[in-house]
Amino acid sequence: MLENNEGRGRKKIMNSITERRVIHQVKIDPKISAPKIAASTSNTLGRSVSAETVRRVLRKAGYNGRVARKKPLNGKRNSQAIEIR
Repeated sequence: MLENNEGRGRKKIMNSITERRVIHQVKIDPKISAPKIAASTSNTLGRSVSAETVRRVLRKAGYNGRVARKKPLNGKRNSQAIEIR
């Protein structure tokens, strides 16, 4: 007969509020590094948080380790401004 094994396993370091705070930091500054976020999170939590844990949270939220390329300004107004120079 199977028993209810709830509560087994390793506890999570970050709760949902802390995870949302990490995602919010990336929304404010998309170029911030995972070790910097981990250091600030460790200070607020009082427990050590690794950069890989931060990356795992961000991947789960749909963020990757890439930043979009800046597109050239090819609009009509910008092309006219370039011709004037």
